[in-house]
Amino acid sequence: FKCDDGSGGLTAYLTLDGSTTHSYFSAGNVGIGTSSPNRQLQVKRTTGTASIAITSSNTGLAQLELGGTSDNDIAGVTYNGATSTLSLKTNNTGQLHVTNAGRVGVGTSSPNAALDIQGSAADLRLTSTGQNRTALANTSTGFEISQTGNKAIYFLTNGTEKARISGGGTLGIATASPDSNYKLDVNGKAQVRSVLELDDVLTLNAISTPADPGTNQSSIYMDSADGAIRVKINVGGTTVTRTLATFE
Repeated sequence: FKCDDGSGGLTAYLTLDGSTTHSYFSAGNVGIGTSSPNRQLQVKRTTGTASIAITSSNTGLAQLELGGTSDNDIAGVTYNGATSTLSLKTNNTGQLHVTNAGRVGVGTSSPNAALDIQGSAADLRLTSTGQNRTALANTSTGFEISQTGNKAIYFLTNGTEKARISGGGTLGIATASPDSNYKLDVNGKAQVRSVLELDDVLTLNAISTPADPGTNQSSIYMDSADGAIRVKINVGGTTVTRTLATFE
């Protein structure tokens, strides 16, 4: 079926016999609910401004748009065949992008990680509601991990817990039950690579005579045998023991 205005301006085709002639109205655009479609397929309400459009181009771009009377009203889904990227847009601007490599980008159309979020301050937030609220946020003042309901926060690698912050505010390293009497509870050796500065006391627990320290190292300890404070000094592989204070 073909219909035109006699001057070749407005032409409408509707083909039902399987020929190569494409079905279209108004210069290749098909409109439902509108007499002047500006998309290859456009559906528009007879009242109001809501509309739906499916568009494509020779460059491999396909779009499903939902919008109103201006570009700022348009939201939809776009698939770019050239980059194999599926995008979700609002205000006629791509906001979330999924690549053929399975990467998701928020605020970027070229994510370089499984989840790549780019943007201004507070661009990442994960929040649950209810009595025990959990929040994960990147704010203008820093990165925030928070938990309510007196719950602990765990840090795991390969499924094994490595550190924990208890509900009482104690940081435990290599222990699942940090001692609440301390702000930091380390189960194992701790190393300070620079100056160790204390604003309070240094407490030593009585222990049996320890092994000699490594070359050019020293060990201070409280000897459980008599309560004396002793130091072992290793210089060049030779260790000597000196008593700093006695219980007498």
